[in-house]
Amino acid sequence: VSIYAIPQHLNQVGYALNTAVKLLEFYQKYFLINYPLEKLDLVAIPDFQSGAMENWGLITFRETTLLYDNKTSSVRDKKLITAVIAHELAHQWFGNLVTMEWWNDLWLNEGFATFMEYFAMEEIFPELHSDEDFLNLIFKAMMKDSLNSSHPISSAVQSSQQIEEMFDALSYIKITNGTLDVKKLMKTWILHKGFPLVTVVRQGKNISVQQEKLLYRVEPENWTSDARLLLSYYFLSIKIYLQICISFPFVFRGSSIFSDAVIELPEEVEWIKFNVEMSGYYIVHYAEDWKTLIDLLKKNHTALSTKDRANLINSIFSLAGLGKESLEKAFELINYLENESSTAPLTQALFQMSLIYNLLEKKGEQQLAARVM
Repeated sequence: VSIYAIPQHLNQVGYALNTAVKLLEFYQKYFLINYPLEKLDLVAIPDFQSGAMENWGLITFRETTLLYDNKTSSVRDKKLITAVIAHELAHQWFGNLVTMEWWNDLWLNEGFATFMEYFAMEEIFPELHSDEDFLNLIFKAMMKDSLNSSHPISSAVQSSQQIEEMFDALSYIKITNGTLDVKKLMKTWILHKGFPLVTVVRQGKNISVQQEKLLYRVEPENWTSDARLLLSYYFLSIKIYLQICISFPFVFRGSSIFSDAVIELPEEVEWIKFNVEMSGYYIVHYAEDWKTLIDLLKKNHTALSTKDRANLINSIFSLAGLGKESLEKAFELINYLENESSTAPLTQALFQMSLIYNLLEKKGEQQLAARVM
């Protein structure tokens, strides 16, 4: 493994070299397939358009995504460099050793590389907390995937312009997320845009569950066969009080837009939390149980994991955008943040607040800033 840079930056290649060696060893052990080439070169180019390019055996990078200065570089720089190296090395297997037949399956190339990027980082560099970065990446992909302008991650590609258009967040992220008809299951994810909105209503020990397709500003006539079978099979996890997690291998089957089912719990519980650890690519609406979850966060927010707390923030603001919940309730939920010390929930709350801030009319900001300063 070798690192190349211009002479004045040779003192900044050490971190990249050590990182590349560790990642290469990890991938070989994890895949049980050795890196097939005799050498692997990583080159920092002063003027390079892309973040990096996974040429087989000769990976090219922007200087900012490969070079690390122990004196001046930040933790954010270290996370970026580690992530890009992990992604491009994963491509030596996904994309180079095994290549898709045509561009419509770009998601196989980028989806696997993105998943392995974060998986490898969490295994080798847990101190970087890459799982929280991955979570916020998924939230942003879901936001894009919920728009009418979204597209299936597998689409017909016939021109160079269409090829370039395939390189977006959905191809990189959406796919990263039993005894099944896997082919049928995967078609529901890769041939349709959007993702599920799951509404849960609790009555005693029974939980009624309804699934529908989540898309912003979709008109009724757009509900065609494209949405008929969003999910033929779907698995949900339910987290109940006292931090007991029960996983139900729950299967949706249906031939219409909406699928309904009832889950019976062993006993009544104080609260429920679906999509534990944000393990699924969907949003949950808790109907009347939002108040229970808001109260839980106020009393003891650590009863839920960091990922679950970030997931709730993302879900309730998304529901407010759909008009299914009020912004007032969303703000009530994030009131607990004065006691929050984890990055993921705070990052998600700030992101949601920035979306609202960008919609507001700005008057007298300079005068206000002058008074505050």
